[in-house]
Amino acid sequence: MINTNSTVEFWDGFASGYVEHELSYLQGNITCFTLTNCNRPNITILEVGCATGVATEMAAKSLLNDGSVLVSCDFSGEMCKLFNEKLQKSDFTLIPGNCFEMDVDINHVNSENSTIDIQKIRKGNKFVFGC
Repeated sequence: MINTNSTVEFWDGFASGYVEHELSYLQGNITCFTLTNCNRPNITILEVGCATGVATEMAAKSLLNDGSVLVSCDFSGEMCKLFNEKLQKSDFTLIPGNCFEMDVDINHVNSENSTIDIQKIRKGNKFVFGC
């Protein structure tokens, strides 16, 4: 197992301050999403280090196409909490067929139970899964 305690503690402590500057980090994230050709239909994208989900929400709303899944994860519990709050308030899920689900029950960094079966969790036309 990897000992990530100090890294998790750093990002948990940085989470509230990150919100103030999250838009300044957006360009790099959107460039990465664009380079992955994430606008193709029926694809699965893994976003590692989603932080508060500002880029996740933008990608889900404007770049993700029909039948696609965006799995966004972060090992900071505080970042995941902020990410969950952002997507719960987003109008992304108001569009018929769009779904968002958050899994905070499993530590996907230090767990043997971290397997994510996309076919089992896939819901709706465009699906964002946070962990």
